[in-house]
Amino acid sequence: MTTTTPASSTTIDRAQAQKAVDALLKHHEKVSAEREETELIGREEHVWLVVNTKRGTTKRKMMPKRM
Repeated sequence: MTTTTPASSTTIDRAQAQKAVDALLKHHEKVSAEREETELIGREEHVWLVVNTKRGTTKRKMMPKRM
């Protein structure tokens, strides 16, 4: 299933996004398990995921010039 945002023509494939999130979580679990073995006191960690679908402009903006 793909989702298209009305403001732009960016198409997101939900299956691909789900695979990416699953891979990130699996990697985090692996790294935290390795870290847990070496640390004496474990700590709770959170995973923050920010998804951005906007693209930056390649055009130069009008900038004021000193005369």
